[in-house]
Amino acid sequence: GNFSYVYKVLKRLDGCLYDVKYSNWHLLNEGDRKALREVQALLCLGCHENVVHFFFSWFENDFLYIQMELCEMNL
Repeated sequence: GNFSYVYKVLKRLDGCLYDVKYSNWHLLNEGDRKALREVQALLCLGCHENVVHFFFSWFENDFLYIQMELCEMNL
């Protein structure tokens, strides 16, 4: 399995708070596919009150980052 961390961040450009999910493992072949499937699933879901809103994703230093709607609670 893989592990991720979620950070609460302030985007300076718009002054809004977001969650950014960071995968703490280097993306390899199978890892790449799993990570990209998560991003694609978020894009396909669109807007719904029971689904965290996806804003943006990017790769940096071979790690995947996913910017999402801020969620103030933990499940």
